[in-house]
Amino acid sequence: MKLGLIGGLCFLVLSGCASTPTGNIQAFGTATKGVTDKIDDVIREFNQENINNELNKIAQSRQPITSSSFDSVEKVLIRDADKKRYALYKANKALGAYADSLADLARAGQRIEVDLAASKFYYSLNAFNEEYKNLTNSENDLISSESSASFGKVIAAMGSIYADEKRGKALKEIIVQADPYVQTISDVLIKELLKGVIEQRLFIMKHTELSGYIKDYNAKVAKATFKKRRKMIEELYQRYLAMQSSSASVSHAINAIRQIKSSHSTLKSELEQDRFSSSAMIESIGRLRDLETHYGDLETLLLSCETEIVADDTKGLVCKKPE
Repeated sequence: MKLGLIGGLCFLVLSGCASTPTGNIQAFGTATKGVTDKIDDVIREFNQENINNELNKIAQSRQPITSSSFDSVEKVLIRDADKKRYALYKANKALGAYADSLADLARAGQRIEVDLAASKFYYSLNAFNEEYKNLTNSENDLISSESSASFGKVIAAMGSIYADEKRGKALKEIIVQADPYVQTISDVLIKELLKGVIEQRLFIMKHTELSGYIKDYNAKVAKATFKKRRKMIEELYQRYLAMQSSSASVSHAINAIRQIKSSHSTLKSELEQDRFSSSAMIESIGRLRDLETHYGDLETLLLSCETEIVADDTKGLVCKKPE
């Protein structure tokens, strides 16, 4: 089923993009940006759940509140302002900006469009450096000033290139040179996500919130009509699914970043052989689009698990690790 879907997507990519040397580069950039946006949602949800958790604590009390009741929320907001806390989010944003800049450079037809895409590209390089240092506690830049200058020369020359074939060669140079940095920042993101902090915290906070709603339901159930009870049960079930999906959402993020790594590596390898369109490239882009379309589905986790789905008391439903 999934192979058929990927094949269909690959056909769309092939038929829609292979007519120009930069078409598949644009398709890669667009698909990757879409996937990183989905990952953003997971990290943003985690940051928001920390605030929701404090609001739930306030709501669980039946005592009157004052403005000082929100002091605990203020502490979360202040803590969230710390660089370290948002490094994961910013690093993923940078990966998305890099991909988006490739798509923009691939379709740029005027100097102003190249300049706008270039500013996005340089932002991604700077963010790669900053968040790499934040996440690895390193004092060394990931990308040297010499490498940045090299990128600058290629992009500066693109402003006067309107022939698609020449623009493709310039993009090839950028992608080949950028691949080690994309691989490294992706590895850093995966390592951070694999620590297991996000899914555990998400599960606990959503469990706390669900408990509050269940308590509210139990207080109302005796006097509620069947229609009202049925509606409340459906709402509780949706919250229950969201809680059980905590681990799945992070697993999807890890798999998505791994696919971005793989697809960029494939793109680089094919371009090094001067192949701007190939079955390997097209299939790789198709997998990215498939990920974007089905990202976050609990059903996807259930179907993709090659071992056994088990209920973890601290993470929700997870795919059992092979022994």
